[in-house]
Amino acid sequence: MRLAQYRIYGLVVSSEIALPGAMQSMEDAGDFDVIVRRGAVPEALEGATTEGPNWSIRGGTFLLCVPRVARFLMKDGEEIVVQTEPEGDAGDAAIFLLGSALGILLYQRRRIVLHASAVCVGGKAVLFCGPSGSGKSTTAAALNARGYALIADDMCCLDPDASDPPFILPDGRMSKLWNDATNYLQLTSRRGPSVRAGIDKHYVELDADPALRSLPLGPVYVLQEPAPPDVAGIRPVRLADAVAELGRNAFRAHIMRAMGLSENFFAATAAALQHSAVYYLTRPMTFDTMDDAISDLEDHWRELSLRVPA
Repeated sequence: MRLAQYRIYGLVVSSEIALPGAMQSMEDAGDFDVIVRRGAVPEALEGATTEGPNWSIRGGTFLLCVPRVARFLMKDGEEIVVQTEPEGDAGDAAIFLLGSALGILLYQRRRIVLHASAVCVGGKAVLFCGPSGSGKSTTAAALNARGYALIADDMCCLDPDASDPPFILPDGRMSKLWNDATNYLQLTSRRGPSVRAGIDKHYVELDADPALRSLPLGPVYVLQEPAPPDVAGIRPVRLADAVAELGRNAFRAHIMRAMGLSENFFAATAAALQHSAVYYLTRPMTFDTMDDAISDLEDHWRELSLRVPA
């Protein structure tokens, strides 16, 4: 089986399985950090010390079972073994591989993983956090259309030990957008294959940083809809509350805690916020408010002395 190589979050990933939406790497064959392969994956992890409804942990091994799709075994942050269920679809398995399985592997490597998208503003990675459906990907895509290079979509990875201030590692994957968002942003010509059969969500190739550079952490925005008496706009989050907000926006936060990484996550995010700050970005989640939100963001970046394209 010929292996394809990808660069994802600063890691060279060598994979027997095609990874749709991931950008292939030109690294020398055999020079990789993580290997993805097909193989036998148990239905249960013997001797597990921690278990959840569809996952279990034993030392440096993590078993994730996605019913009717696939089973994934992550080992020591270096290997992902995949076994597709008999009724499963290989394309669906790849989605979970590049989502939950990859996020767990990054946690095994002691990385900080946030449920966030990011764009480059003035040489810094500006993050947009929030739960599914809060508009992270659409906000990043709308900013991309204004000239801000995409850094990451839906999942941001921070290496707390690499530098001070910390850097956001480049995603290396395409954006995933619902059809109504690509229509609104006039991105239909960049729309690729469907993310999953039967849903109107597609891979979209946005303008990314061609050098796939890691960028220092910039401001972080938590997306939320206004609820009385809130009004649309941007307001700062106090430091103590900011650390809590980042904890709430950890990727698969319950799994991060089960892996015993809460203390590491808290310490790393608290240290990161010595160089950055968290803000609430409040706006109705409708397309007709996007231009106003971007104007508010650009005004805010000028106040923070970040370079904004003319």
